[in-house]
Amino acid sequence: MAIDFFIWDLVKDFTIFNAACLWCELDPNRVDTNNIPSNVEALMGVIEQEVGGYRGDKIAGNKLRVGINPKFSRSCSEMEPIPVSREDLRKWAKSKDQYPPFLFKESRVVSGLEKKLHPNERRTLLEIVKRLLESQHVDISKKEATAKFMSLAGISDNTARKYLNEMRELD
Repeated sequence: MAIDFFIWDLVKDFTIFNAACLWCELDPNRVDTNNIPSNVEALMGVIEQEVGGYRGDKIAGNKLRVGINPKFSRSCSEMEPIPVSREDLRKWAKSKDQYPPFLFKESRVVSGLEKKLHPNERRTLLEIVKRLLESQHVDISKKEATAKFMSLAGISDNTARKYLNEMRELD
């Protein structure tokens, strides 16, 4: 099942576990906390060190991980989790030339339109999207179509304009 990024768009502060899962395009609610994938585990450590926050929130067998966080003098088992902000994660991601979809809407692929398609396939796909927009009473010839398309598809302003222009040329 795909991650519903639109729900996560409402979150301003993330636990390190949630941020690492979403970065790896895994739904944090579906990851077994007793068997965390190695890529998520590694990213949790990197985020904690480079961005900040504290991952004491990740529970394994209902026991907090024990260890010493260099930023604090108490053991991790005594610490409350410290979240990381969306803004800090975005800045750090940009510095690494990374654009994970949970932080950057423009990184999300919309209905396969970003893939290299045969011109006939692309035209067919654009026709389908156009008809879906029309079924939602979106008149693609009007300026307001961009905002409506952006909200329905979760895409950036420029991406919405690009596809709307291509759809207009279909007629």
